[in-house]
Amino acid sequence: MADNTYISFYLGIGRIHVFCNTVREIGEPPYIRFLLEQSGSTMLMEPYDRKEFQSLRVPKAVYRKTGKMEFRSAAFCRLLAGKLGWDYTCSYRIPGRILPKQKLVIFDLTGAFPVESARIVKDAESVPEDETGYPETI
Repeated sequence: MADNTYISFYLGIGRIHVFCNTVREIGEPPYIRFLLEQSGSTMLMEPYDRKEFQSLRVPKAVYRKTGKMEFRSAAFCRLLAGKLGWDYTCSYRIPGRILPKQKLVIFDLTGAFPVESARIVKDAESVPEDETGYPETI
């Protein structure tokens, strides 16, 4: 069964937040990597077993529920913004589906919606909130 998740792109500062539970649900890998469909409409996140140019290390604290899963990549943010016509000064949240048996996460980049200061824009669909009332972004 697929679970819903989100990834957030903060274009102005080139930062990307992955919900921690997303990484845990695909087998707690030491690294992850993203694969972008050529059209730019779909992105996959998959576990990866080694450090390479295209992989990202998952902090061990993510699995102890004491850390964040975020990284900076202004180039990746610019690439997506250019392909999808996003406003470079905005931040976006993208819905995804976790497929635990396949150890994959599929993100529909065409479903991106703007976020403001870690709160969802009123017109956007709701996302899970933590105990502070903010959307769970890490």
